Amino acid sequence: MGRFRYSGKNWEGRDWTVGDGTKAFGQQIEASHPKRRGTDGTVASKGHDQGSPTSDHRPRPFVGPGIVRAIDVGVGSMSEGMGILEPLRLSRDKRIKYVMFHSSMFSSYPKGSTAPYTWRRYSGSNPHKTHFHKSVHPAADRNGSVWEIGTSGGGNIMASLEVIDTQKALNEAGQTDFEGKKLTEDGEYGPRTHSALVKGFAGGGGTHRHPISLSGQTGEGG
Repeated sequence: MGRFRYSGKNWEGRDWTVGDGTKAFGQQIEASHPKRRGTDGTVASKGHDQGSPTSDHRPRPFVGPGIVRAIDVGVGSMSEGMGILEPLRLSRDKRIKYVMFHSSMFSSYPKGSTAPYTWRRYSGSNPHKTHFHKSVHPAADRNGSVWEIGTSGGGNIMASLEVIDTQKALNEAGQTDFEGKKLTEDGEYGPRTHSALVKGFAGGGGTHRHPISLSGQTGEGG
């Protein structure tokens, strides 16, 4: 048995199915990350629909047979989630509507001063720490082409870098996350550490303007 349901009847008794794009994504996850997790899901439960009646987990249209345009993928760690999501984000696939993970999100559309496909803060009631949520546009319903996702489980997301050492180096260099905040040195490679690291590679965004080298230490930027 796979990790996800792709069709059936929801709690209302309505027939539902996912679109081709969501099914292709789920099958890729099942092939590369086969371990089923309790937070995996596609169609909404009754409780979810009552709490979030316009969620993409609810089959659309809201009357009669419908299409579910969201999938939740459970992960065992932040690094595993980022290992899947960073290649997806960088692909800038136009089928993506938005992705939420670890109190952060990115979308295919701009939000305020944040450009498309760029991590930003997500402050919803569910921080999505045990899974990531991915919603797609209706255009994905008939587009089941391959998605660019990481398949290694996230173990190689930072190559040989030790995450906590890198976080320390970023803090020492004055690099901050996408909200301008200092990193928590917890050894977890997530959207906040990633955004600070991108600034470090670019040599900008930090108080001291020191670029970060691949050794995890501050570069000789003066």
